Amino acid sequence: MDTDTGVSQAYVPGRNIVFFGMAAAYAETLGARKVVSGHNLGDAERFPDASGRFVEAFNKLLRLGLKTGRGTNSIEVVAPFAKLSKTEVLRQAARLGVPLKDTWSCYSNGKKPCGVCYGCRARRQAFVELGAEDPTSVR
Repeated sequence: MDTDTGVSQAYVPGRNIVFFGMAAAYAETLGARKVVSGHNLGDAERFPDASGRFVEAFNKLLRLGLKTGRGTNSIEVVAPFAKLSKTEVLRQAARLGVPLKDTWSCYSNGKKPCGVCYGCRARRQAFVELGAEDPTSVR
């Protein structure tokens, strides 16, 4: 965490502007109305472009910048986990039978999770809090 700004050292400038923009453009070509973000409560604290305020502002841009924004079928970014902790998201995933072995939290681009980055540590802590074993654990 950058001690001056409170922003994660994993911050990539404009990342969600690009991702959400590309996803919304593609959604418009498909006739879809939603772009779903997987951000949770902890992300909003660490990344300015994962906050509810950012998503609200981005949705205003979509209404202004896309053809669909002129009608009732406007595309919007939704973040259903934005008010949930990583542990709460994991609890829901387990309840729904999500194949957690196929999920990824690591900031690295390796074949296996690194086990040391913030994403890996937060994931490990969520599994510990639930008393469950992470099927992707680095041993």
